Amino acid sequence: NILMDLLAYNTHYQGFYTNMVANEMFLDSAVRRDSVVSLAKHLGYTPRSRTAPTAIVDIFSPTATLTDAVERGTILKGTQGDESFDFSVMSTVGYTLDSREATVGQTVAQNVTIKQGKIETLSYIFDDRTSAKYVIPAVADTSTLTVRVQKSTEDSSGYTDAWTIVTDINIVGKTDKAYHIQEIDGGEFEVYFGDNIVGKKPDNGNVIILQYLNTKGPDANNLGSSDKEGARVFALSDSTVKVISAAAGGADAESVKSIKFYAPKAYQAQDRSVTSKDYEAILMRDYADIESVY
Repeated sequence: NILMDLLAYNTHYQGFYTNMVANEMFLDSAVRRDSVVSLAKHLGYTPRSRTAPTAIVDIFSPTATLTDAVERGTILKGTQGDESFDFSVMSTVGYTLDSREATVGQTVAQNVTIKQGKIETLSYIFDDRTSAKYVIPAVADTSTLTVRVQKSTEDSSGYTDAWTIVTDINIVGKTDKAYHIQEIDGGEFEVYFGDNIVGKKPDNGNVIILQYLNTKGPDANNLGSSDKEGARVFALSDSTVKVISAAAGGADAESVKSIKFYAPKAYQAQDRSVTSKDYEAILMRDYADIESVY
């Protein structure tokens, strides 16, 4: 009886284990996120990362001159209720004299794009003789990722050339400065490079510099929608910040359910915009805060 019980238990557990393994081998039945991400990779689909809310503002400065600028990475403080958020300027914008009737003659940086989060930098030494990975954390908005490769720690040549992400391997040559990105364990993302056939491969000893926005995702959505005179929600030292467009577009990383639904659709569309399903897949890929598409 004891031997029969042991054999029965063993058979039961082996059957359960085999069933679970079989389920994880197919996109429809997979449950674990790493299994779903791996299967989606076979379809050429990269899950969307956390996305930062974006706002557009005008910045009026009583002290700035026409040779000054609001530099990339400048932090604006945004408040919503009792909560405070950091917003970063995404590209340098110069000051001009405002010609609008209400503010004529004031020094202003117009239509400055800001995103919730802080710009952070990671650096790695490239070495293809090891299994080293070049990773950015799960809190990163990968749409803001900038990849640079400089010659060495002592020689910064090459730093000014930003590498581009590969979207179509058919147009990537062996010398093109391009990189790939994929999700790995824990929701982190790995940057990897070509093989001197599909994209240039960095040389051993090169410094890989990854710059990205660390964001809280959807938490700051709608910040700035209640902006009123005397009650500004964005602040920058002695400047006055006027909201042109409230923060929107923030979202969490793509869910397992969404990956399972849209990976096959993206594969069918093949980056084409022909059928309504093609447009549905592309809209969901490019606009993270869309809840549904009809």
